[in-house]
Amino acid sequence: MTTADLAGSTADQLDAPSAAARDARSLSVDHAVAEVAARLERLPASRYFWKIIILVSLGGWFEYYDLIFTGYIAPGLTKSGLLTTTTTTFFGYTGIAGFIAATFAGLFVGTFFCGRLIDRFGRRAAFTWSMVWYSFALLIHGVSAHA
Repeated sequence: MTTADLAGSTADQLDAPSAAARDARSLSVDHAVAEVAARLERLPASRYFWKIIILVSLGGWFEYYDLIFTGYIAPGLTKSGLLTTTTTTFFGYTGIAGFIAATFAGLFVGTFFCGRLIDRFGRRAAFTWSMVWYSFALLIHGVSAHA
């Protein structure tokens, strides 16, 4: 056995933590999680706390509604003749696949480029303005005469 073999086996042993070390680490993480959960349970349910829960829940509901609604609206758009069941080209926008791809591309672009706004102005302001913008867009869409 050479010194290189010994050095390699020592490095492998240092890289792989022992079972006892992994168990101790997982116990400390579990203990920390339990402490945080216990502290949250002891907090009083104030008016501010419930307001935050309701606002975040509404925002999440609208987000999931918007994502799931894409699947429900596509057959209706196909039946009315606005979309086709197949997409003829790779970047076609007349088919259902193009419609769904455009939805997720918009989500990606919005997240990628607007993430800096959250860093600059804070989550609360960005979330509030995104809800205002979303509500305004839904209002305009609701009163429009044509799709």
